[in-house]
Amino acid sequence: LGGKRMDRPGFFFSPTVLLNVDHTMKVMKDESFGPIVGIQKVASDDKAVSLMNDT
Repeated sequence: LGGKRMDRPGFFFSPTVLLNVDHTMKVMKDESFGPIVGIQKVASDDKAVSLMNDT
């Protein structure tokens, strides 16, 4: 959702939500410097905490 280039000079894009990503993807492991977030389904809160602390 989003990810469109903004109508202005420079390398700007609108806030972006990436769906159905997994923890092997760079967007979930590497720091990003833009308005972007990845959404990953997990089986439990414990699994979510484990993945969050794995970076």
